[in-house]
Amino acid sequence: MEKDSNPIRHDKPAMVIHRSAGFSLVELTMVVAIVAIVSAIAVPRLSNATVRYQLDAAARRLAGDIEYAQQEAIASSSSRTLTFNFLGMSYTITKRDSSGNASVVSVISLNDGPYRASSLTASIAGNTSTPIIFDGFGKPNGAGTIQLKLGAETRIITMDGITGRLSVR
Repeated sequence: MEKDSNPIRHDKPAMVIHRSAGFSLVELTMVVAIVAIVSAIAVPRLSNATVRYQLDAAARRLAGDIEYAQQEAIASSSSRTLTFNFLGMSYTITKRDSSGNASVVSVISLNDGPYRASSLTASIAGNTSTPIIFDGFGKPNGAGTIQLKLGAETRIITMDGITGRLSVR
């Protein structure tokens, strides 16, 4: 008895399936329409997200610098002052030495990148021109609110007048 060199036997003839490679015009049109709809929804949301992220970053930076000034006042037992420049969209942190001389610690601009805030307002102890002053114990000179704007978005930083604790909303 002779063995076949190929142990697999095909008793039925192979069926040939003809299918064209590619997409029909209807399928291609549907895909393009879906991509256009998704893009029309996503692009405005993406641009709004950028504005929100920039404003959140500016608010976090400002809140962090206020907390830093308070901690430095406590650590050095000397006052720290945070003065706002509303037209220049910036603020300056200064310290006083034991003889009362003021020196600038840092100047931060909120209208430059990455923040690009368009409006800065503050009211400390009921006055818009009063700076935030932390005494040597870290106590602020009063309660206050600071408002940052970029486009239609707004962030408000609220400071407690006794503890100096901040909240950002």
